[in-house]
Amino acid sequence: MHYLSKNYFFYFFILIFFQNIHLHSQTVQGVSYDLIKQMTQEKNGVYEYNTLLKRFQNADTTLLEMDCLMLYYGSVYQKNYHPYKHITWEDSLGRLTDAKNAPKALQMMDKILEENPVSLTAHIEGAYTFHAIGRKKESTQHLYQYNRLLYTIMTSGMGNSYENSIILISPKDAEVVLMSNQLSIVSKSINGQNDKYYLVYLVKNREKKEYPIYFDITLAYTIGMEKVKNK
Repeated sequence: MHYLSKNYFFYFFILIFFQNIHLHSQTVQGVSYDLIKQMTQEKNGVYEYNTLLKRFQNADTTLLEMDCLMLYYGSVYQKNYHPYKHITWEDSLGRLTDAKNAPKALQMMDKILEENPVSLTAHIEGAYTFHAIGRKKESTQHLYQYNRLLYTIMTSGMGNSYENSIILISPKDAEVVLMSNQLSIVSKSINGQNDKYYLVYLVKNREKKEYPIYFDITLAYTIGMEKVKNK
């Protein structure tokens, strides 16, 4: 109970106090990127990244919404963060997910999660693969991790405009979000506005209605592309 109370205290402390300090910074759910970086790098802090990661990897069901927010968006400040390299690996994994290719798929999943432990693709494909070979415990664990990450992403914005876009740390996550909502892709474009970068997908739902979905990929584009240039 003490642990939960402490976490809730920090949750409101961040949303109210720090939101005013970082009023002009880019934010997700009212929390600035600068603050996410600071809090996840604070040694022995409530949101210290490695501590959150261990709990997540153990499928800790006591993780709160703010914990998952710090984990997903805080991963961009880790040394292994490299969304454009991981996209290639994630595409490869998507072609291997069946019982026949399970050994290769699980090897690729481990490779991805070692560098990108919050990969939506790795967790959902891992859940499918483990299920296909009858390893229900591992399948359930990866499905839980996938659902926690997906919820974190989906609560970052409605996706119905640039101003209310869904915030991602990897362009690949956009495809997974659309798949999870049973939306098919008609077309996509990359647009820049006001020092931000967006993926805009024209999608079609099950009733064949078409409309745009907006994703903010500023973190991936600015930090990820810098790593590509410095490679």
